Amino acid sequence: MISSPITTELAVWYLQNGVFIGYGVTALAAWFLTEAFRREKLRRLLPDRTRHWAASVLLLTVACGFYESFMIVYLVAVFLVFFLLRVYEREEYDRRVSGWLLLGSAAAILSVLLRFVITRFLIWWFHLENSRNVLESRGIHEFLRWFDGSRTWDDFSFVMQEFLVKYYVNGAVYLPILLFVMAVAVILGFAVCLSWKKGDFLILASALGAVGVPWLLPILEGRVTAYRSSQYIPLVCAFAVLLILGEAQKRKVRGLVKGLGVFLMAALLYRQIYETGKWLYLDVRKYEDTKNTLEDLAWVIRSSYDSSKPICIIGAYQTPESLLEETYSPVWSKKTMAVKYVILHFLDDRIWEKYASDEGYFFAETPRLSFLEWGATAFYGFDREIIKLWELLGYRFTEDGNLEHYEEARELMKEGPVWPEKGSVVEKEDHIIVNFGG
Repeated sequence: MISSPITTELAVWYLQNGVFIGYGVTALAAWFLTEAFRREKLRRLLPDRTRHWAASVLLLTVACGFYESFMIVYLVAVFLVFFLLRVYEREEYDRRVSGWLLLGSAAAILSVLLRFVITRFLIWWFHLENSRNVLESRGIHEFLRWFDGSRTWDDFSFVMQEFLVKYYVNGAVYLPILLFVMAVAVILGFAVCLSWKKGDFLILASALGAVGVPWLLPILEGRVTAYRSSQYIPLVCAFAVLLILGEAQKRKVRGLVKGLGVFLMAALLYRQIYETGKWLYLDVRKYEDTKNTLEDLAWVIRSSYDSSKPICIIGAYQTPESLLEETYSPVWSKKTMAVKYVILHFLDDRIWEKYASDEGYFFAETPRLSFLEWGATAFYGFDREIIKLWELLGYRFTEDGNLEHYEEARELMKEGPVWPEKGSVVEKEDHIIVNFGG
């Protein structure tokens, strides 16, 4: 996790432990693809090479099952492996760019199609038609919406500009993004120098490919990539460190220069660990607030209402302001003013309107997001995830699931009191309404 504090945007999500397994599966997929280009295998029968490529496809499909964005991690890894093969001139591997582009892109495309087929089969086999919108979200359907008229060129322009702001401009205010921008600069700097020195401009092309591939993700998802989907950032940061250490070892850096380098690396590592701890601690505080809120609500429902009735939770519970202070850069900050200048003078003004408020410029995502706000509508359009969390806390309530009840509740409580105000919990004939407001 210390490769980049950006992993705290993801690690805190419920049931996301599998994501870290996904990193290992993706690494295996990239390794199998690399082995398919070993020259000794190329001299053998075709099936020997095909087996390695097929294994790469299957492992990539599994990795995308953990999180779809591991496709980007895989492609970035393939470009970086090709970068190293060109730099170190590893003759035991086939280094022709045509083969790598063909088999790499074919593996990615086939993996997407295979995942689509598997999803469709599971929906049919287990009769999951009611969950189709959840199971097929962020799949091939989102990409195809660019071609059916539901999204315009203006939408595309806005998404790409917002991506630029989140993953590059925000380096002025958000340390994980600053580290990523620095890593990109290091990789491109090495690529330019090595390409010139060796006369091999495929080195630069592979570096540009690794940096450019993540720009495909907002196109595939149809919206700007959330920080929790940026699993490629730790890989890029770690690769930049690898290049620096490799160059230092090659030049046999010693004495004062080595001591200064060790000090700077230690300081950077400490800063990353501190940043990671800060966001994880914030999540602990958010969890305690969520837990206390649900326990208080459970006590009210059990003591004053018929708790056997289904619960219908509406509204968007907001994380307390005292916990959000670390997630924005103050309006008076020079860093905020720099970001504002770039956005308002060179990019779409709507981006500034989206992330700016009276408190400042919001840059972190997951630390700002309330679980209760997310759980009230996540996946199914109603509060199933909140009911599940209640169960983990030792409280058994029944989910409502009748979407008509939720629509009626929103209309009824439109101007009504908000939890924990009196009247924010209303008992109907066959269900109970809880209004979180927002």
